[in-house]
Amino acid sequence: MLPHTHLNTGQTHPANGSIPLDFTSPYRASGFVLHDSGDSRREQGISKAGNRRVRTLAIEISWFWLRYQPNSKLTLWFKDRFGGGTKRMRRVGIVAMARRLLIALWHDVEHGVVPEGAELKPA
Repeated sequence: MLPHTHLNTGQTHPANGSIPLDFTSPYRASGFVLHDSGDSRREQGISKAGNRRVRTLAIEISWFWLRYQPNSKLTLWFKDRFGGGTKRMRRVGIVAMARRLLIALWHDVEHGVVPEGAELKPA
């Protein structure tokens, strides 16, 4: 059992429905902000609630991922979406990249699904 886990209320990530939000919230850089109105349920982005050090670490890992995994699907997405933008847009984009990378790494740990295009080196 991981320390500081929250009680799981059954609420899951809206994009894929498999990651329990209450369980992962302490370990993600910040929480998902959900809008739930009737039949409509949308993610509104990332709040800054959560551990600042973990959020900083997630962003640093994302910058390293961009540098050392240049052919991965996540890196290509980032370069396509934010590569030609201003410095400010790249800083905004790296937060989105960190969120996507954490989800991809979670899938690797839970299901053994390596992020698409990632190059693994033998230990």
